[in-house]
Amino acid sequence: MLKQALTLLAAQVFLVGSAWAGDITLSQRLDRAAMAFEDSATLEIRLTWPGPITAYLIEGPLRPELERLKVRSYRSSVSASGSGETEMTTKVYTFVLEPTGPGIGRIAPMEIRYMSAIDSVPGTLVTEALEVNIAEPRPAADRTGMGRSVVILAGAVFVALAGLGIWTYVRRRKTRPAEPQRTPAEMFLDELQHLRQEASGDLKRFKAGLYPLLARYLHRQYDIVTDRCTADDLVARLEQLDLAAARRERLALWLRESEQAKYRPVTGQPGETIRLETELREFFANLT
Repeated sequence: MLKQALTLLAAQVFLVGSAWAGDITLSQRLDRAAMAFEDSATLEIRLTWPGPITAYLIEGPLRPELERLKVRSYRSSVSASGSGETEMTTKVYTFVLEPTGPGIGRIAPMEIRYMSAIDSVPGTLVTEALEVNIAEPRPAADRTGMGRSVVILAGAVFVALAGLGIWTYVRRRKTRPAEPQRTPAEMFLDELQHLRQEASGDLKRFKAGLYPLLARYLHRQYDIVTDRCTADDLVARLEQLDLAAARRERLALWLRESEQAKYRPVTGQPGETIRLETELREFFANLT
């Protein structure tokens, strides 16, 4: 009992941590040190800085690397309190995690990149590694108490379907499991990462390459025909969809700006490429 208590106490030391970089404070919290296999745990990462929401651009979304755990749900929020010199901004990332196997579940450190909106100076914060002890799954319900009639019926059904069961088993052994289907928004975020690498900070190249990515997203998500369509054509088709006005306006703005970037000179402040990519990631991450 003493050894178990010491182990649990050691695990709890890693549940809460904080870091500081410049004016940004990072804190994190895992709401439990041990959990049942059928339960879930909540991981919260909180960024706090003095000033308005626009004082820093935070790159996202966060994608934690997990062992014996998976993300069941994710959300992020940002809020501000106070005003003037006392104004404070808080950005919170919340992950609900569920086990994939018993043992020690691990959450690897995550890098959070940000940029000051005033001087475009980038920076990085790193979370601490966390662990949670996951119990073995509960045993299946005991069926020894079934009545004789139920046992006889189950045996008869088993005999009647034995051939079909063996055939199904063999087919499943030969068939590779299908990969999880990715959403159009997740596919867009992957393509956006490749575009950023290819553009290498060139704003014109980044904006011009953004147009086909947006067109493919609209085709996958809304089954819109986008071949040989101008930005105005796509915006007109967006007007026919049942979309929130704010979402439609953001998509229309990006479509027109990226189309114009192919034919006109493009200039911007230092860090403009990172700023635009961050806005796109925040927008499409909320659609996944």
